[in-house]
Amino acid sequence: MGQSAAVMANAGPEANARDRASQIKANRRRMAREIGHPRLICNYGARTFVHCTNRQAALVDAEASDLIQQHKTSIPLEKYQMKIAGKLLLALGASLMLAETAWAAQAKDERRFTILVNNISTDSTLRLPDGTTTNVPVAPGAYAIVADGTHIFAVGAKAGPVLERLAEDGEPDAFVAQLKKVKGVRAAGVFMPNEPFEVTVKPGGRLVFAAMFARSNDLFYAPDPNGIDLLGADRQLKSGVLSDTITLWDAGTEVNEAPGAGANQPANQAKPNTGPDERGVIRPVSDGFTYPATKDVLEVSVTAD
Repeated sequence: MGQSAAVMANAGPEANARDRASQIKANRRRMAREIGHPRLICNYGARTFVHCTNRQAALVDAEASDLIQQHKTSIPLEKYQMKIAGKLLLALGASLMLAETAWAAQAKDERRFTILVNNISTDSTLRLPDGTTTNVPVAPGAYAIVADGTHIFAVGAKAGPVLERLAEDGEPDAFVAQLKKVKGVRAAGVFMPNEPFEVTVKPGGRLVFAAMFARSNDLFYAPDPNGIDLLGADRQLKSGVLSDTITLWDAGTEVNEAPGAGANQPANQAKPNTGPDERGVIRPVSDGFTYPATKDVLEVSVTAD
């Protein structure tokens, strides 16, 4: 028995060191679970503590074995940071790829069109009350690309002040400025008759425009308020001459006079906004006077680029 006791006594320090090492490992696993990642757990001596960047043993138990004293951090923080940064870069790259794919799909659906509102009237297009004939000037106009369901005017409604200025005096700038503030208007601008302009249309976008019949009191050319669907519901692009989609509208803001002969029409009036108020509503013109067919005044052509 004395020999056995001596053997156990001699084995005691080694066994104690192993027990302490096992205890430290167990504590490290427990703290890793509580903190969330083993990168911050270091063992120095008989103590386990959170350790970030200092790799020198800050706390060393004087009685710890060489095995425990030599323990070092197994997962350096720098490697973990690089790993996280790599994951973030991968996630960012995936997001950018998705955004680029969505943009490419959208760009693929977009189409650019060249629009030309051409005044083709001649000196014999409009017959005046005295039996002579003349051409039909068309004033600079306003155009817009609008989302489906957005209108720049409504049939049966009163024209606002800026549409009144366009229809009575051929001034489109204020109307364009207002259109740019309207929800659903994707683009708007001024165009000159006989000068092409370009538009970019996304699915659901429609072309609308308005330009004054200049030998009138308050008439203007425009397509149906719903606009022209250039892409088409079945993605069949509209192209060619679309004059049959254009109507001559009465703004209902000034009493009509015989076309080309009224004292309150732009060519004859002393100043803009002259003439008795009609207090009417927007409608296709029907006032007893004779007007040339729209197709004899305007040729609206559309070319898909």
